[in-house]
Amino acid sequence: MLEDRKGAHSAFDAVAGNDNQSSAPAPTTAPATRTASAPLPTPPNYFNQVVSAAPQERILILEGPITQELAITLRLHLLRMEAASPDEPITIMINSGGGLVTAGMAIYDTIQSLECPVNTYVTGMAASMASILLVAGTPGERRAAPNARIMIHQPSGGSQGNATEMGISQNEIEHTYRRMAWVYAAHAFDAAKSPAFDKKVADKMADLQKTAPTSGGTWTPDTLKMTALAHLYHAVMKQDYFLYAEEAKDMGLIDKIEYPDMNIKPTMDPKRAKILHRIAEAERLANKHHRDNRPEPSAF
Repeated sequence: MLEDRKGAHSAFDAVAGNDNQSSAPAPTTAPATRTASAPLPTPPNYFNQVVSAAPQERILILEGPITQELAITLRLHLLRMEAASPDEPITIMINSGGGLVTAGMAIYDTIQSLECPVNTYVTGMAASMASILLVAGTPGERRAAPNARIMIHQPSGGSQGNATEMGISQNEIEHTYRRMAWVYAAHAFDAAKSPAFDKKVADKMADLQKTAPTSGGTWTPDTLKMTALAHLYHAVMKQDYFLYAEEAKDMGLIDKIEYPDMNIKPTMDPKRAKILHRIAEAERLANKHHRDNRPEPSAF
């Protein structure tokens, strides 16, 4: 089964997520009423779930590993919300280390099939398949908290059988690896990127122009740019590639970073506003320092 696993054993075995751990049953709903003497319900122990945090606000929280069960729940929520208001946006808040490729792609395809906009927002982490869901959001509305991390890498999987059967499985993993790179490329195509990353794209386009497309014929401008982006993402995905919010924005994987001072209102207590300004400044400096001092990927 094709899946993500946490940790990497080699440059070609880079994986993410904790989906080897089994998920606990979905939490039960507390009774609508209870007497004053009744004990409070015990908080459920859950490892992964979808929570409809505010149905009237059309917000879904995707928490923990992406499993088939979680995919079913999330897709049902999305379809019901779209049926209720086809023109109103839905927001998915993500904190996930990844999970099953098939489950993640089922969610991805459902998002792309919806008429209503689906905005995405990562708090905590969006790794592996969760990063695919993050980039799949509405263009211009893919957001990250300033302390969020995004991780992209190649998928992994295991197989049993004879040499021919294992070869088929290996080919499928390679195909999925390439397809994920194309997904990142498609969603980053029109996104604003840093001048440095734009230059890498231009350099790769110049290299590709020296050869004919694998499909034959000649390059079109869009096909050339899309292929260049896919090559760059494919290269860095050979191993776990962690990005903080500013770096993910530089590469076109998100559109906005929600720093605390962006939500300050005139009615807010001045002391609270001052604290938020200070926190936001520290987070901007930390993100800039990390971006400016990390080693350049060897793939670039």
